[in-house]
Amino acid sequence: MGWEDAVPGYVRAQSKINDDLDKCDYFIGVLCDNWGSKTGPDYSSGFEEEYFRSKARIENGLMKDMAIYFKMVEVPPNMKPGEGLGKVLKFRQKCIDENKIFFKDFSDHQVFRDTIRDKLEEIGWRETEIFTVEDPQSSQPKDAPSIQPLILG
Repeated sequence: MGWEDAVPGYVRAQSKINDDLDKCDYFIGVLCDNWGSKTGPDYSSGFEEEYFRSKARIENGLMKDMAIYFKMVEVPPNMKPGEGLGKVLKFRQKCIDENKIFFKDFSDHQVFRDTIRDKLEEIGWRETEIFTVEDPQSSQPKDAPSIQPLILG
């Protein structure tokens, strides 16, 4: 789900996006040369707010995983990156320094397609394991309440 898919309302836009994010099990962030727009006093962009919210949810067991992807952007040696790209590069370096998020770089549309497909496949297998760990015959997650058959008489 992207911010473009959020239903509008009389609420701070990022709050609405955060409500949608709180319903997700996975966060996938994709950055290129734009850091995003400031959402309020606490964060420099919507991406930053969503990232820290997702990170906190993972640490509290409320979200399963996150994946971050960076589009490689060439900056000529005699040029300084623009403000947006500078923030993206700083965040990427922070990910390296903290060594908590294993991210992927991609160079073009095809590489991104293949890379994101790998992540979605991993998620699919992980979610399938939820159904098969306890009883391979069961179609319910292991913690789901059992449903008694309805007998009409």
